[in-house]
Amino acid sequence: MSCCLPCLTFGKTQARVKNPTLSNFSYCNSDCGLFTCLGFVWSHWILQTIRRSELRQQFGIKGNCCGDCCAVFWCSCCAIIQEEKEAELRTRPAAQAAYQPTSGMVYPQ
Repeated sequence: MSCCLPCLTFGKTQARVKNPTLSNFSYCNSDCGLFTCLGFVWSHWILQTIRRSELRQQFGIKGNCCGDCCAVFWCSCCAIIQEEKEAELRTRPAAQAAYQPTSGMVYPQ
């Protein structure tokens, strides 16, 4: 779904951040519509970069605007999936208190 209709996943992620229970959720929401409209003029990556930065700040994820911009511009689909999975894991009620981020990759010595 994220490859063919990324606006739907983007809208779901933004709705999940605002309301983790997704009560009254609809795929046709304002974030989805805005993403779609900006997509027609190839500017959706700007909105996605801003929201990705907000998501990082909300959950205390390391990174910077330049990294967000590059990820979104060069691989928007992958970034949308990553944002949705991160929001899903971090807003899951049972996992909120016990969330442990995975450790980074380590190369063998």
